[in-house]
Amino acid sequence: MLNGDLATVSGVDQETKSLTVRLDRDPEPRELPVWYLEQSHVDYGYAMTGHKDQGVTTDRTFIVVDGATDREWAYVAMSRGRQDNTLYLAKPEPADEQCTHLTHQDSHDALDGFTAALNRTSTQTAAIDQAGPTPSNAVDPLGPPPPSSDVAARVAWQLAKRQIERAEAQRETQGIDLAAGR
Repeated sequence: MLNGDLATVSGVDQETKSLTVRLDRDPEPRELPVWYLEQSHVDYGYAMTGHKDQGVTTDRTFIVVDGATDREWAYVAMSRGRQDNTLYLAKPEPADEQCTHLTHQDSHDALDGFTAALNRTSTQTAAIDQAGPTPSNAVDPLGPPPPSSDVAARVAWQLAKRQIERAEAQRETQGIDLAAGR
């Protein structure tokens, strides 16, 4: 077994005080002897954080969503289970400012918190998306680039920009050739 391996206990031998486990990464059963267990090489676990389970695929996942959840984390957590992904909505923390409309009082339940979580993003703007200094006389005919999160639009924008730059370079080269031919 390697550090961080996940396994399911498939048998317990009371006489030898050993465990038989089936690793998630290998279907072959393994017997863990008493000395291995006594040296604390094995921990019992029943849950992982969403960050720890990135890249893990399980049959079922059970996800607790609270006020700190954002859309990116919810997507990662909800894409782990092959057969089932179950959400448990924790009651969100009360807002600092309570709504005083009679129709809205006490209507902030767990589903409202989950909806707010899916509308919240933790992504940061990439350096490539930051507007840099541009000369005052330079006007980009294509406008600002699309965000890097829209890969197809970003590539199309870059290709169009390069075509314009090549066309301008060719015009300048032709202008030099014409001037030299005089």
